[in-house]
Amino acid sequence: MGMQLIDLSQEIFEGMSVFPMHQKTFIMTNMTHEENMKMTGSKKLGFSARSLLISGHGVRTLTEFGSP
Repeated sequence: MGMQLIDLSQEIFEGMSVFPMHQKTFIMTNMTHEENMKMTGSKKLGFSARSLLISGHGVRTLTEFGSP
């Protein structure tokens, strides 16, 4: 029997559940596609950039799933 991979990932969004006394989730937009295209003068190519501020204690921890 081989190793089984279980995906425990979850969506990250402002307002997601966190431990009550821990940092709330914030997503900050540093630059939009439109702002970047205006800054670089490009009519076709642009990128967006965001920053995430998240708690180290999210909705789930591995101990909830039986890890030591």
